[in-house]
Amino acid sequence: MTGPMATAARPEPGAAESGTSGPDPSADIAIRVLGGVVAVWLAALAAVCEVFWTPLRIGEVRAPVSLVAAVVMNIALPIFARWATRSRHVAPLPSLVWFVVILTFAGGTAEGDIALAGNDWVALLLLLAGSVSAAIGAYLALLPTPPRWLGGLGGSRP
Repeated sequence: MTGPMATAARPEPGAAESGTSGPDPSADIAIRVLGGVVAVWLAALAAVCEVFWTPLRIGEVRAPVSLVAAVVMNIALPIFARWATRSRHVAPLPSLVWFVVILTFAGGTAEGDIALAGNDWVALLLLLAGSVSAAIGAYLALLPTPPRWLGGLGGSRP
């Protein structure tokens, strides 16, 4: 290209090195919102998977995989939400979503179908262990200064 348009399209020499342009704030906000959405959707997905893993058996033995998944995910997701959004206010949302989904499955339908039966020890422990670990995860994520072993949740990311 020649003419006046050719010179306008080229960046000025040294413009990138001047340091006048910083990180785009709208991109940072979009990443934070996306991180919060991912954390909430993972909480809902984890709750659904845990409900359907509740009756899992290996041979004749009950395999409480849902309990392990509930404890790990309900501690990790609020911490991930705090790290991804850099906001303590968003951290409890995955725990709340998990609890709402679990309660929805614990209630029966008009036809009498129940996904989490009250006479099943794995289902009852899922409610107990999942709720306690969700509270622990939310508490750890809500701390004003998180413990060092959590890796500085509110700090800057590389």
